[in-house]
Amino acid sequence: MGGSPALDFVDTIGGMLVEHPKPEDEFLCSYEDLIMLGLKTGTLSERSARRLQRAARERPDEAEAVLADAWRRRDLLDAAFRPISRGDAPPESVLRELRDFAAEALSHGELVASEDGFIWSWSAARTWTRRSGRSPTRRSSS
Repeated sequence: MGGSPALDFVDTIGGMLVEHPKPEDEFLCSYEDLIMLGLKTGTLSERSARRLQRAARERPDEAEAVLADAWRRRDLLDAAFRPISRGDAPPESVLRELRDFAAEALSHGELVASEDGFIWSWSAARTWTRRSGRSPTRRSSS
């Protein structure tokens, strides 16, 4: 991977920078592909990946919703990075939406001690889905 998880995520859609991506340029075709990307970029541990895979088997509709949300987030990042790659500025509306996305992402994280001070950390169990509020290992009573 390229060393930048955000850019690696955007790169999961192929195609030329001068054209809008085509359906055959898609590399994130399943929730499992999203998990594998997390493993490859080092943003997801093996243990978390196993929990998420189990949760996806138990609640496939939620896994599909998470994948659709990932596509929307990736499109946002692409809308920000693509103009920059051409030497242009992203549209203000994209920057505002990116700011809101970053604020939401930070609200799911926590600062934890590291060797160099503190770093942001996200638990897969806490961020499985913002819609249901359930963790991947806890079953709903409904």
